[in-house]
Amino acid sequence: MIQELPIHEDSWTYTFDEPLLDYVCKVANFYWMEYDAEIGEPMGYSNVPRRFASRYLNGEIDVSHKELYCKCVTPRITHAKHIKYMENIYYGQEEHVGSNSEDESFPDISMTLKAYNLDISKFWYLCVFLKDYVTGETIEGARIEQDSHRERLEKFVSLVNQLNPDLFGNFYKTTGEAELTLRVGKGKKNKLVINNGHTLALIRNGIQYVLDNYHSDYIDFSEVDQSKRLKSTRGDIVRIALFYKYLLWFLDYCTINKEVVKGAQYLSTSKILLISRMVYILGLSDNKQFLGESSETYLRTYISGYEDVKMNVDNKFYGSGF
Repeated sequence: MIQELPIHEDSWTYTFDEPLLDYVCKVANFYWMEYDAEIGEPMGYSNVPRRFASRYLNGEIDVSHKELYCKCVTPRITHAKHIKYMENIYYGQEEHVGSNSEDESFPDISMTLKAYNLDISKFWYLCVFLKDYVTGETIEGARIEQDSHRERLEKFVSLVNQLNPDLFGNFYKTTGEAELTLRVGKGKKNKLVINNGHTLALIRNGIQYVLDNYHSDYIDFSEVDQSKRLKSTRGDIVRIALFYKYLLWFLDYCTINKEVVKGAQYLSTSKILLISRMVYILGLSDNKQFLGESSETYLRTYISGYEDVKMNVDNKFYGSGF
């Protein structure tokens, strides 16, 4: 049912010409585009799909939930089975989900994918990729609380710009007041206070030069020590929140096929419900509350406060700088 990802001699094919990775490329080119340091502009594509294809074909990615996904995208819903499925969810009797038994108390998402004109193979590769990517972000715990060096430098430039530096000859004229304090060690002896607008503008220029010419880990990594990560439960929450973020962005660009929806029974077009079910189907969580019609509310509550989470850590599988 799921088309196998072919092996290409030229790995760039996975970035430009492999149809099965169309969805992967769309997300990757938006979030992790390559950056050309020489010209200071994005290159228009991401290297991430190539890396994903390599990991997938080399058996480095967990695809143990592929059979369950295939079951869930196989049309089979009847009124009786729908009622049985919802009763099982309500009474907590889904223990056979994903097993080889005849029990079919797992969700049927086939019509939802059809309603959004989604190819089941391409969607599989997208979701498996996103699971792999967010796992790489959080596998050693989620480190999200501190700004990176680049972010702090950008904030400094932004604050100095509020002084409206205007160059007259060789002198910067500024408006307003500002103060920069540098203290080395304790006490007042090794302390420097700069409140001159011209000097602050010159410091800003130097920082802006670094920001414009360095696009590597030189200034991108966070000050947080590698050991100071958020562990266990919070890492799981961040992983699911990131999966939700990326998949929702993709689904927001999909349009509903009105012909499919018209007159269809037991068809949900809820993007949140689809994402929630994929969390369970892919094994991002074995919590069965991610299934069922009430899972939309459960998912939103579960990731509440982490919807716009920013990671300040290199991806263990995909590196940094995308």
